[in-house]
Amino acid sequence: MFLVGVGVLYAARPMNTDDGRIVDTNSCQLESWIKHGQDSEFWAMPACNFLLDSEITLGGNITRESQMDTKAYMVLALKKIFFDLENDGFSYGFALGNVQKNLKDNDSVYGYLLFSKAYRENRLFLHSNLGVRAQVLPTQRAATRSKIYNLGLGIEYDVNEYIWLMAETFYESSLPTPAYQLGIRIWLARDMLQIDCTYGNDFLTPFNASNSFVSLGLRVLSQQLF
Repeated sequence: MFLVGVGVLYAARPMNTDDGRIVDTNSCQLESWIKHGQDSEFWAMPACNFLLDSEITLGGNITRESQMDTKAYMVLALKKIFFDLENDGFSYGFALGNVQKNLKDNDSVYGYLLFSKAYRENRLFLHSNLGVRAQVLPTQRAATRSKIYNLGLGIEYDVNEYIWLMAETFYESSLPTPAYQLGIRIWLARDMLQIDCTYGNDFLTPFNASNSFVSLGLRVLSQQLF
């Protein structure tokens, strides 16, 4: 999910480029965040790993646009990875999902491939995504689907027990220019509770306040439930 528009990569929130990790087996997590720019968004994305070592997410968001028009989206997604990033030094996988607008109309379906690589004794991580989504475009006669392609490249650096630094660049074929996002992750309790703060903009006007956005995220991870 690019934060400049609903429904792009649907990745590791609030960063858009997904990583090669999933929540631990028989465990759950809740990712939630707010984003403020031209529009205001609130997201809540609970996910669990109970079946076939896959992460299943069922969540959604509420978006208030600048014209004060409020929209709601529901997201159902599945993510599967192969190999363990921390133990094996790399991982790859895929994700599939469906987005429903206003909780009733099919808005888009999406999928992407992901690859992650660990460096410097699991302190530096590189992530890449390549995806496509088919978005429903209503017309006067009937709804049609438009294919939109996207690409994301991200980096994470584990500074110490409490602080991570993050950066990414991402592009979607419907956008006029690639965008970037910079952030800091604060672990209040390592591998259990984190706060993410980010700033993003596009490369065409990298310091234009009208195109910038900020986000604040909270992620809670459970221990094994059974």
